[in-house]
Amino acid sequence: MKNDSTYRSGIIAYASITAFMVIAGLYLVVEARFETSVRELTTLVGKNNEVWQRISSLSAQLVRMSEDKRLPPYVQNVIQGELTQLLARSGEIMTATDSALATTSSQFFAQFYKARLHAIMKADVKPSVKNYVNALSVTPSNLLRARYSSLLTVDAILLNSGAALNPLSEKKRTLERFHDQLSARRVPMGLVVLTVLVTSVWASWFGLLLPSIKRARERETQLMAAEERSRVTLRSIGDAVIVSDISGRLESMNPTAETILGYRFSEVKGQRIKGFLKLYRSSDGRPVADPVEQVLHSGTMIGLANSTSLRTKTGEMRLIADAAAPIKYPDGNTHGVVVVFRDVTDEYALRHTLIQSDKLRVAGVLAGGMAHEFNNALAIISGAVEAIKSDGLQDREHTRHFSMIEQAIKRSSSLTNRLLTIGRRSDVTSAPVDLLTVVEHAVEVISRTTDRTVRITLDCTLEVDERTVNGDASAFESVFINLGLNSIQSIDGPGLIDVSLQSSGPPPGLNTDETRFVKVIWKDSGGGIKRENHDKIFEPFFTTKADTGGSGLGLSIIQSTVLAYAGKIEMESAPGQGTTFKIYLPITDQLPDTVAITTFDEHVPMNGKILIVDDEPSFLALLSEFLSGCGYQTFAAVNGNEALEIFTRQKDELDVVILDLNMPNISGAELAQRFHLEQPRCKIIVSSGYARSDTDVTTPIGDVYMKKPYELRELANAIARLLPNTTRDQ
Repeated sequence: MKNDSTYRSGIIAYASITAFMVIAGLYLVVEARFETSVRELTTLVGKNNEVWQRISSLSAQLVRMSEDKRLPPYVQNVIQGELTQLLARSGEIMTATDSALATTSSQFFAQFYKARLHAIMKADVKPSVKNYVNALSVTPSNLLRARYSSLLTVDAILLNSGAALNPLSEKKRTLERFHDQLSARRVPMGLVVLTVLVTSVWASWFGLLLPSIKRARERETQLMAAEERSRVTLRSIGDAVIVSDISGRLESMNPTAETILGYRFSEVKGQRIKGFLKLYRSSDGRPVADPVEQVLHSGTMIGLANSTSLRTKTGEMRLIADAAAPIKYPDGNTHGVVVVFRDVTDEYALRHTLIQSDKLRVAGVLAGGMAHEFNNALAIISGAVEAIKSDGLQDREHTRHFSMIEQAIKRSSSLTNRLLTIGRRSDVTSAPVDLLTVVEHAVEVISRTTDRTVRITLDCTLEVDERTVNGDASAFESVFINLGLNSIQSIDGPGLIDVSLQSSGPPPGLNTDETRFVKVIWKDSGGGIKRENHDKIFEPFFTTKADTGGSGLGLSIIQSTVLAYAGKIEMESAPGQGTTFKIYLPITDQLPDTVAITTFDEHVPMNGKILIVDDEPSFLALLSEFLSGCGYQTFAAVNGNEALEIFTRQKDELDVVILDLNMPNISGAELAQRFHLEQPRCKIIVSSGYARSDTDVTTPIGDVYMKKPYELRELANAIARLLPNTTRDQ
């Protein structure tokens, strides 16, 4: 409102001042014109007065010379000729004076001075004097002497005395005074106009210009602040921003753009953006059209194609995403282009990693399910073999074959444990392990299943107490098999893998209280590893063998396993010089178990009632037959509903429930909890093809856990420990 009032006041002031100035200017122009006309009249009257002054002088000279009889004829002719010319000149001046008077009388200001002006202009030489002079100009010399020998006429007297010219002189003086009065009147008017003009200028300054200047300064300050905010915002934006002018040349760019492109703004300022913003299609490497030129041509926003790559100053290719848009002013025309993009290289890599991780998760779930089913099958095979052996019908050759089957079952069980590890269903187990035995077995597996042209040597002089470590034998075996496979893949043609076990102190950089370590040195004669990959080989999914199906997980799992058992792994390699891995593991004071402890005696009959719950009919039948042969009364259920029915009827008499955790309808964990609540006295043995972990059950259940496949003797021992007082008379 205040600004609107100021504008209205300023407009009114300017309108008033302008009107006054126009009127005053017109007044001054009209008055100046009238004054000029009066000055012209004064000039004409002065000229006529000068002419009659000359006429008076010549007339007196002509009369005097004729009276003195000293008037030669040729002199008379000259004087009379000049008088004739002067009279004609006076007539012309009078004509011009009459015309000027008419013009002056028609002007605006003449209305105020018309009467006075005409009164002034009436004064003139008497007509009789003019006639006298005219007569002199044509009178012959003889007549001049006779006629003008004495002063006989009044006109001659007036002319000779100068009285005849007094009207003209007075007329001139009056006009000059009138002109001076007009000039004197114009000066105050000019001063008034000047005063009003100065006043209006100062009024405009304080009333309108000064507030306008203040507003302009405020707007300038606001614009500067907005520009600074824009610069700060531009610098703080996480995306790269590039701004071009109408010709596609760089005007500005933020620090993010400098970081991604590798160019400083001062390096490329004013250059065409397409000269340093080099875009390519990631799919085939073909150049992408300049987005700035596209926007300037179309005047619309465009988006960059998916998987667009940017070549930086250093030649590095980075994946980018986003768009370019025109900068349009209120006039609707495009005055530049802004390109906004962000570096999505790491995002794409993370997305790829997540995809790979998801694939591994799915593979893990599948592996876990397969391992569970495989363990169930192995449990049936193991139980059947054990049952056949217990019949005592086989000969020595059959006994050897059954031993081979049992070894195969144990090895297959170890393989399923590795599948379960992939499926994230197994806990880290730890027991004393003879590392030499593990390495020997791994070398044997590698030698039988891979390229026989690669020779493997094993050297160890350590005693068993110097090479025993805490860990999982299967996990350690997997470590060395993976190392062997990597070594063989790196060897082109015949080669050598040299493996040795040595005593060692703590490895450099490992923070531990242990002082005794065993060091496994695994050295091959392969092609080696490039130096730039040394820091990446243990990263998940990093592989130099992607074209041959490498997943990049082998060395990562090896490192995870070694670290899980408080060890350390080191690598030394160079192209063409092979690769050496050094694995350090702390030595334990315990020794590996060599003798299994059993309490079961098949010749001592047992008693008690046992409920067996398993969804595998063959395994269920096998357990029922075995336990019945041991003297137990058994009940069988293939699902949770049947188990509940039997338990409800027999819960007061049941001694043991053998329960598989992975059951249809009702899970084994839920059944175990219900059985325990309804009959706490009843012992529960839970089993599963999965390794026991927190993912299987949410609360501790069961008195004994047995992982499939297990030996029937182990089950009988477990029951014997749970029911120590159920033996019949021996």
